[in-house]
Amino acid sequence: MLTDAHGELRCVVVNGESSRVLEDAQVATGQGPCIDAVVGDEVVTCPSLAADGRWPTLSRALQGSAVESVLTVPLRLSGTPVGSLNITCATQHLWSNAEHDALLRVRAGHRGDARRRGQRRAG
Repeated sequence: MLTDAHGELRCVVVNGESSRVLEDAQVATGQGPCIDAVVGDEVVTCPSLAADGRWPTLSRALQGSAVESVLTVPLRLSGTPVGSLNITCATQHLWSNAEHDALLRVRAGHRGDARRRGQRRAG
């Protein structure tokens, strides 16, 4: 998810149907782990949407879908959260420290790529 010109979170790129279902449901309900990651500028983990009480409307919207657990990190631009990078799982899943670290490394690579693009433009 990324913020648009009006500051609204929108689904931009997905790598499968479960990711699309999750992001569309969050936009429709106005709640969810990806939204919380951006608003709170923090990693959000959810081992079971069905058992987690933070997003009841989202949980109901996703019943019967291939989304049960989520790990999400905020994406930042100039230090400001502008979107999120998310991993989903179709079953309950306790996200490990290694999985957290891997997603954070992906985000760090995103920042490095953005910096390199900015340097090429400036040069």
